[in-house]
Amino acid sequence: MLGLLTVLTLCACREDEAREALIEQGYTEIQLTGPVVFGCDQNDLFRNGFIATSPAGIRIKGTACGGFLKNWTIRTAGRA
Repeated sequence: MLGLLTVLTLCACREDEAREALIEQGYTEIQLTGPVVFGCDQNDLFRNGFIATSPAGIRIKGTACGGFLKNWTIRTAGRA
């Protein structure tokens, strides 16, 4: 339980990086929805849920996943 709490707490510290990764990939109107437990690889320490407009103009939801010494991965979960 303490490990999960630590991971969720660390996640909030990286919201600016998650937002920047989304902007770099062409997402706009970004709303970070907070830490998530599922949706990323087990090696991703930072997991921020989001709702945004994709580069194709579609409103979607997903997760921005990141970790130490690695880039961010954007995982989409469908339309918002």
